[in-house]
Amino acid sequence: VETTLEAFRVAKEANVMTILNPAPAAPLPDELLALTDLCAPNEVEAEMLTGVKTDSTDGAEKAARALQARGPRTVILTLGERGALYVEGDAPAQFCAAEKVQAVDSTGAGDAFVGSLSYALAAGRSLGEAVRVGCAVATRSVLKTGTQTSFPYRKEVGDILG
Repeated sequence: VETTLEAFRVAKEANVMTILNPAPAAPLPDELLALTDLCAPNEVEAEMLTGVKTDSTDGAEKAARALQARGPRTVILTLGERGALYVEGDAPAQFCAAEKVQAVDSTGAGDAFVGSLSYALAAGRSLGEAVRVGCAVATRSVLKTGTQTSFPYRKEVGDILG
């Protein structure tokens, strides 16, 4: 955590966006969350960080807002096969439904989501578009076994990435 804190301090000084994927689930210092621009926990991590159940859309939004109150302007909760719920500032919560597929192995789906979300944001996509990219790439990643070996190539998701 100390290394991440220092990296986020340096990023803030340089006016660089900070994205935190708080995995594995563990308590986090308030300073780290205060330095975080975008936090993207899964359901388990969100519940651990906020104490709020995320098994319903209302619960997921309450958890996102509770986490947002600790610092991040933007919070995206990945909700497995349900998709993702995200809040940005005071705007109403938005939901991105996941495509229904027969999952083979969900290992690494969160990494696929956050990696492709980050790529889309860096490429200038809006938050909503980036979340849709993240959901689509994560969905494709569960169709094969493994982690990096299950991540789709850019050409496989070209229609999503543009």
